[in-house]
Amino acid sequence: MKWFIEACASSIGRKVITGLTGLFLCLFLLIHLTGNLNLLGGEAKFDAYANFMHANPATPILEIGLLAGVFLHVAMALGLAMKNTSARGDSSYAMVRSKRGGDHVMSKVMVYTGLVILVFLLLHVYQMRFMKFGAAKGLCATGEPCFNSTIDVLKHAPTALFYILACVLLIPHVAHGFQSAFRSLGLHNERYNGLFNKISYGFALAVMGGFISLPVWALIKF
Repeated sequence: MKWFIEACASSIGRKVITGLTGLFLCLFLLIHLTGNLNLLGGEAKFDAYANFMHANPATPILEIGLLAGVFLHVAMALGLAMKNTSARGDSSYAMVRSKRGGDHVMSKVMVYTGLVILVFLLLHVYQMRFMKFGAAKGLCATGEPCFNSTIDVLKHAPTALFYILACVLLIPHVAHGFQSAFRSLGLHNERYNGLFNKISYGFALAVMGGFISLPVWALIKF
């Protein structure tokens, strides 16, 4: 455990942890989207998927792992942001910043978009678990119908608009984070920088476009 504490205390360690947790969260987004797209298959298909997830004994473990991943990612990212802010008076830091001005600006944007996304995540969990929309209260427990309660949340116009906004903000956040993660882990090859950037934005657009399609579909269809 000592190595982990030491990693959290160093800039390099924070970058590596931020990168690893960022890739983990990208994987989660892809898996979560795959499951959510069952909504398009209708009530029976989505309820079967949701009830399987609720009944699966591994789900609570995965939820705890996800929560830990989000916490670590936010904590390490904020730690790096504060470290960079405190180093602004350093001339050597200023020189590096001038050479990589785009990265610096994007890193600052990542902090703010990340905070908006965190608020969205908390709201999303609250609405899906506890908040009452229409005839249903939150998402289902094991064996209960889930399709209608999920649609009630997604077709609620203010919520749908906030979901769409959060997903739009996630596009540059995920794309830049995807690139930064590989760079922090030493897996980014400058020779293929252009191609890698296109892959990163392609991944972010595809995943976030999938999430955006769900509230849009619910608003139009229901």
